[in-house]
Amino acid sequence: MKPEQWVIVDSLAPIILKHVRGDLVEIGMGGSTDVLVRHAHKNNRLLFSCDIDQRKCVKKFSGHRVFCLPSIAFIEYMKDKAFGPAEKIALGIIDGDHSSDVLGQEMAYFASREVLASGGVLFLHDTNLYDRRRKIDAFRVKEQFEQDLNYDVFTWPYTVSSCGLTMVAHRDPRGPFYRR
Repeated sequence: MKPEQWVIVDSLAPIILKHVRGDLVEIGMGGSTDVLVRHAHKNNRLLFSCDIDQRKCVKKFSGHRVFCLPSIAFIEYMKDKAFGPAEKIALGIIDGDHSSDVLGQEMAYFASREVLASGGVLFLHDTNLYDRRRKIDAFRVKEQFEQDLNYDVFTWPYTVSSCGLTMVAHRDPRGPFYRR
């Protein structure tokens, strides 16, 4: 996918990174990589990228950490502070394996309060698709987060090839508009 298809992330990244300390993470390298590289470099943040396709695993600047392995193995590396970020994650894009099983594990880790910075945002791609043959059912994970009162969730149906781009962030329980 071309970087211009990631216009929403590209537009929101400066706002998020202005207000939230932390590094960037990406599962599934492609058009989104160029967008994240630009913002990580400009804001002096580390970018941790993961993909299983050797051809996509290319380091783009000195602060870019590239892991060419399955996302679940990547998460194990991230848990080890010698390899993972010193900071929490301020901004992430999850666009790897689109099955609800794997995406559920990715989100359980990256959306946890231990990993995602306060005010940090994760973007999930392909959340409006369903293809049983290719095991694409990421919408199931999106629906779980929509029902969880600990998260704010919003989906743009008409961006990134009209496949759905979902933004997930922690709700601030101390915020003035917090409701249960």
